[in-house]
Amino acid sequence: MKINQLHRFMKMLFRKYRKARQFITEQQVITVLQSGVKLSLKEYLIRNEKDIRRPEEWLQIAREEEYMQNRIQQQRNNFYYETKKQPFFESTLPSATIQSRPLNIRSSSRQTPTPHDSYPKQYRQLTPVPNDRIHQKQNNYERTKHNWKMGSEDGDDPCGEKKSSTTRTFHPIFVKIICNNTPQEALIDTGSTITIIHECLLKNIPHKNLIKKTKNHLSANCTTLNVIGETTLEINISGLKTKVIADVATNLVTDLILGSDWIQRNNVYILTPEQRIMIRSKGKEVSTPFITPPILNYPATLINHITIPPF
Repeated sequence: MKINQLHRFMKMLFRKYRKARQFITEQQVITVLQSGVKLSLKEYLIRNEKDIRRPEEWLQIAREEEYMQNRIQQQRNNFYYETKKQPFFESTLPSATIQSRPLNIRSSSRQTPTPHDSYPKQYRQLTPVPNDRIHQKQNNYERTKHNWKMGSEDGDDPCGEKKSSTTRTFHPIFVKIICNNTPQEALIDTGSTITIIHECLLKNIPHKNLIKKTKNHLSANCTTLNVIGETTLEINISGLKTKVIADVATNLVTDLILGSDWIQRNNVYILTPEQRIMIRSKGKEVSTPFITPPILNYPATLINHITIPPF
């Protein structure tokens, strides 16, 4: 029963109540009124019946509760309507993730309508999101496959982009140094926590005794580096000499990696716009430019052993 109908019903009930006042109490009137309201109102009124003593008070509380329930239902309906009109948090999403790609649209001036085209515009705008994620995963795979191409890994130069109409190429940061009084090329790798030298290079340069240690380091592409020990290296850049303890590996993809242990200890700044690194240490400031990276050969090994049966 709605409140307006309830109000008319109450007036009729009060007329009968005045005629038979000596036989009907106010509490009985409230009980009759309460039996005619909907369940949601009835529950609220029962919970508050100890504060209701007169039918007029009951009617006032019932009208206020009815108004609140109508307002709440209206807000729910509006919220449901708005969520159907546009996606959640559209204003906070990056524009690149919600814009549809124009490549498929430009492929032909006339296209046969598909069920996808009949969807509302806001739903079609969200479709590139999973494609972007797949595209990102493909880029990660291509970066590993093509030796730091199509992306910027740790140790790369994020500003070393070659201008191209189709692809973007980033290079790892290599510089010329003098390692243990021998000219070398070193990779500056901020993603490596340690400095690593290849066993073959160590054999060809003067060095102190190799401390035998067996370690297994996990590289960025989840392959294991076989470390056989550690040694102390002297790194000379433009006359500034520094020392670092380096692990010696047998399967490193390059000759020498200067990791973040050497970078942080010697205040090394990677100045990508100027294509150089700068070192401030021992009251001196020196720098050396980036060089063209050498060709890196990556070993390809099987994760699991397999047996090929005979034909």
